Amino acid sequence: MKNTISVFFLSAFVVIVFSFSGCKKDNTAPTASFTINPAIGNLSIIFSFDASACTDEQDDASKLEVRWDWNGDGAWDTEYSTEKTLTHQYSELENYSIVLEVKDTEGLTATSSKDVVVSNSDLLFSTGAVHDIEITSAKILGEIISAGADGITQHGHCWSYFPVPSTNNNKTEFGSTNTPTEFDSELSGLIEGITYYARAYVESNKTAVYGDEISFTTDVSSSVNPCQGAETVTDSEGNVYNTVQIDDKCWMKENLKIGTMINSSLNQSDNTEIEKYCYNDDERYCNVFGGFYQWDEMMNYVSGEDNQGICPDGWHIPTFEELESLNNLATSGNDLIAIGASGSSNNSTGFSALMSGYLKYVPKSFIEFETASHFWSTKQHIVQTASMNFFISNDGETGFLSPDKHTGISLRCVKDD
Repeated sequence: MKNTISVFFLSAFVVIVFSFSGCKKDNTAPTASFTINPAIGNLSIIFSFDASACTDEQDDASKLEVRWDWNGDGAWDTEYSTEKTLTHQYSELENYSIVLEVKDTEGLTATSSKDVVVSNSDLLFSTGAVHDIEITSAKILGEIISAGADGITQHGHCWSYFPVPSTNNNKTEFGSTNTPTEFDSELSGLIEGITYYARAYVESNKTAVYGDEISFTTDVSSSVNPCQGAETVTDSEGNVYNTVQIDDKCWMKENLKIGTMINSSLNQSDNTEIEKYCYNDDERYCNVFGGFYQWDEMMNYVSGEDNQGICPDGWHIPTFEELESLNNLATSGNDLIAIGASGSSNNSTGFSALMSGYLKYVPKSFIEFETASHFWSTKQHIVQTASMNFFISNDGETGFLSPDKHTGISLRCVKDD
């Protein structure tokens, strides 16, 4: 009996240990990020590198270690260190790829790379800091250190919600200069809660040269209230979505973007992976505006009014009644649209709709981008062909339509009660 009791307590102890171990949150890799100042220079320039923006969900940033590869040859030029700022001077003219690796306290790593141009040109400039970030605007500094022998015909900043913006995107223009100068651009017409990418540019002899790229996220209005205890939700691919509490429902604040992009000429099919369309067949749009799904794909090929579909565990596709209740809370579509996404939006509900358009079925074409949003429900209008969706247009109109099930439409998930 004595031995039996000893074994029992040992087994119980093991169970308790394993129970507590199972509650520990899995470690995730850190995020690598850095800036270069300036991004273009000559052999006399001492370049500054700053990895202070590296982050980790589990570790404080001060505990993260970084190391650098100054020329992208695969050989690390520095040892790991918690010091995040460093300088380097190059001895040869070349375009260099700088690689940063960041490591957390459990050994998980992540890398990021950027280019720096070392030339015999005496044209020197840099992208400065972002400041005064608001809901639909922000300001960003820049500096021309040397205008070069040929002078500068145009300079300013360019920006986009896609990485690597160019002068083909939005831009400011400060004109020509032959002397060193500082400039401060106001970026206007932005959309709340969106991440933007910006960099300084100069033009000399009609050729644009770009500085280091930086990113920032605009503020959100006070009406956007995250769900208590569920401020974010993560899908099975690791995409993280913000949430918003609207009346008694917890909604995703962003459109679902899970899945593998396929060409818009193809139909989504019942296979082992989730498929999506992206506006203009460009996956960058899915990263900002979410994916488009045909009804059966969205439902995960299971019919029924109460359906998780392709939503994360613990979440479901909105029913017709849930979308109808959402619509009834708004006096117009402007109450549901993110500020900046349309001229009259106020987003008083916090729903934060973007004007993402949709993929028309016959003929296949992307339409209504920047003018309307559409969201699937689980309700079927005609079982074989059509289902109900909720639409919001940039003129404030809202309502319900019953498009063909092969139409590619956005999805917002709702947290289970």
